[in-house]
Amino acid sequence: MAILSKLPVKSLFRYVFYGPCNGLLGLHNGSLPYDGKVALWNPSTREFKFLPQSTVQRPPSVDIISFDCLGFGFDSKSEDYKVVRFVTNFFGENEEEGTQVDWICQAELYSLKSDSWKEISVPEVELFTFDSLLFDNYINGFYYWRAIDDSDDDVILSFDMANEKFSTLRLPNFGRYLSQYNMELLDFNGSLGAIFYPSEGTEKSFDLRVMNGSWTRQFSIESVSGVERPLGFWKNVFLYFFSLDMHSLWLFVNNGM
Repeated sequence: MAILSKLPVKSLFRYVFYGPCNGLLGLHNGSLPYDGKVALWNPSTREFKFLPQSTVQRPPSVDIISFDCLGFGFDSKSEDYKVVRFVTNFFGENEEEGTQVDWICQAELYSLKSDSWKEISVPEVELFTFDSLLFDNYINGFYYWRAIDDSDDDVILSFDMANEKFSTLRLPNFGRYLSQYNMELLDFNGSLGAIFYPSEGTEKSFDLRVMNGSWTRQFSIESVSGVERPLGFWKNVFLYFFSLDMHSLWLFVNNGM
């Protein structure tokens, strides 16, 4: 707890972590009330910086502002660290005008070099409202989220930190009903990976696909008992799992990686 005494926050439990990216971590307030606070932290130097409040203009008559999914990464062209954030502006029901609850989404980008925010074009997708707590979704200049496009298809949304543009990528052909499976995006040896595992049951299987020009199956693990979910990779060879009782770790070693 000695580190906490040197940080300008009382607890790290209320924050969602992003990274590491070149030794830096991004922190986003993930607890109520959602105040939109974002910070950058260098654990090795103990530097901690709260990002300034966004100056992006919100639509008039906004009732509630929700700061949603976030991405943190490095722009190698300008040698700048950037944070991209999605904001949802909710408008309350107005009985006199006969309007119902509605919302407008915005996307904004922070630059560490300029120490400022700016608004960027919003992609025409619906983001999943949760962030991956298991893996870092920043890979070689791009940040990735799971999303749904305007045709209600599951897609992967990417953001290019250098060009500051969004694009979408189809999910790998998993061959099963995706609604019955969890999917986590991850960095696998410098390439985008997607690991699938059942959302229910005590018998779990794990299927990892990797994007190298096209989606390819990296490995599959069938009928594993007593594990809940993947926790992370180490050197892309060892895959750790949480046990069902959440008190122990399992280790899978794939010599063929």
